[in-house]
Amino acid sequence: MASTKPAGYDPAFLGQNLTLPKPSATLKKKLAPLKNTTKTELTYTHFSCFVHKERNCPCSPR
Repeated sequence: MASTKPAGYDPAFLGQNLTLPKPSATLKKKLAPLKNTTKTELTYTHFSCFVHKERNCPCSPR
């Protein structure tokens, strides 16, 4: 069975077009990078999240 990578946040998934807020410059410094990359956005089916590297929990990009 072939595995596919989830597309991540879908702005129209809930019936309204809501864009994913981008993390501020200050918050970007505090986000945990994904393994073997510099990316910080964890993509799932229809949604994405960011993880705070010190608190080790999801955080809002605002």
